[in-house]
Amino acid sequence: ELGFWNQAKANPDRIALICRDRSLSYRQYVRAVGGLARYLAPHGVAGERVSIMMSNSIEMAVAMLGAMAAGAQMSPINPFVVSVPALVGAPTSELIATTPGVVTAKDTRP
Repeated sequence: ELGFWNQAKANPDRIALICRDRSLSYRQYVRAVGGLARYLAPHGVAGERVSIMMSNSIEMAVAMLGAMAAGAQMSPINPFVVSVPALVGAPTSELIATTPGVVTAKDTRP
């Protein structure tokens, strides 16, 4: 992980992500990751598992690194394999991100 941050610091204007016809520079990627981490932190995700259900995309990459930057354990879920109803019934995650901008809090108490 430190390699990413070092690369971002040394080359902020270089392309960090490319997905289909979109790309993000390291500077843009770091800003997006930081914004998500700041959003997640007040939800108390540090040390908790955050499941992320999105198709492969720039948003998925941001969500994965953002969750880890907030101190969470990140668990990516392929939406083509696991259904949302099956996931909601499982006591595995505190928060579930299913689409960009949507975070659903789960009650995982027994």
